[in-house]
Amino acid sequence: MSEVAERAGVGLASVSRVLSGHPDVSDTMRARVLKAVDELGYTPNLLAQGLRRHETSSVGFMLSDIANPLLAGIVQGAESILRRQSYSMLLTDSERDVELDVSHLRVLRQRRVDGLIVMPASEADPRTLDLLDDSGTPLVVIDRDLPKSIMAGYVLSDHAAGTTEAARHLYDLGHRRVGLLLGPDVHPNRVREQVLSELVAGWGPEAVLSVRPNRAGAEAAGAALGELLDGDRGPTAVFLGSNQMLPGVLRVVHGRGLELGRDLSLVSVDDTPLTELHVPEVSVIDRDAGEIGRTAAELLLRLVRGEGDPETIVLPTHYLPRASSGSARVE
Repeated sequence: MSEVAERAGVGLASVSRVLSGHPDVSDTMRARVLKAVDELGYTPNLLAQGLRRHETSSVGFMLSDIANPLLAGIVQGAESILRRQSYSMLLTDSERDVELDVSHLRVLRQRRVDGLIVMPASEADPRTLDLLDDSGTPLVVIDRDLPKSIMAGYVLSDHAAGTTEAARHLYDLGHRRVGLLLGPDVHPNRVREQVLSELVAGWGPEAVLSVRPNRAGAEAAGAALGELLDGDRGPTAVFLGSNQMLPGVLRVVHGRGLELGRDLSLVSVDDTPLTELHVPEVSVIDRDAGEIGRTAAELLLRLVRGEGDPETIVLPTHYLPRASSGSARVE
């Protein structure tokens, strides 16, 4: 900075004001300093500046599983907002492992990030909750339901709306026996199970909902579908609680010579290339991943800047009926 000041013929304080974006700087002064910066190839030490201001211009983003296409879209949406506001993102992937959640939160605290966006693998792990509660860092939670003692903003999806829309469509197609394959015990899956339980209970005495919980991943989901199909009066329609279940479910469907939309109806979540390219196309309960990420980043930056209190924002879901949802088979 001293060399920049000497080259520009200005004081060190003037260089500091220009580089920090201070508004009380003339256009002429700014141009002289920036010209000297360019000629000298000067790069400010952002870490040192941040420590002096007790800021790092960085945000930690803790995801449960980056392999999920939905979560990749959420990250892209958040990063587009953070980049525009000159914040960098430190991304961690817990691979649905609570131990990694805990480890990653500790690392992000050590990095002194200005804020956190989290989607933890577990809503109940005491170590994770203690770290979030004790972080002293602005916090935004995506699609999880944490204790009210933890001060945080929330970005949730309206899972009830899309699930209700899909269930009513299947009811109109004559389905009364429904299967539900769920992943871990987190907010989206609890909402889906509650909504379907209430709806199917009102479909008459012959209606039944068969639930298989904690079947995260393709292989486990395929095994769960096999159990349902082998049971007495198996389901004529099946809901999935995760797009990552779909490959395993489709392997079982094809392996048994079943045709989606005729022998079995299927509704997945989140529109992915597989749901569109599969023949027949797979019905989905969809949401805008980019919007979720952008909303979370915007909310977090408001909290970091002290512009308002934490709030809960609920974003829409909608049902996309496709050929995998057909009339119930007659027995």
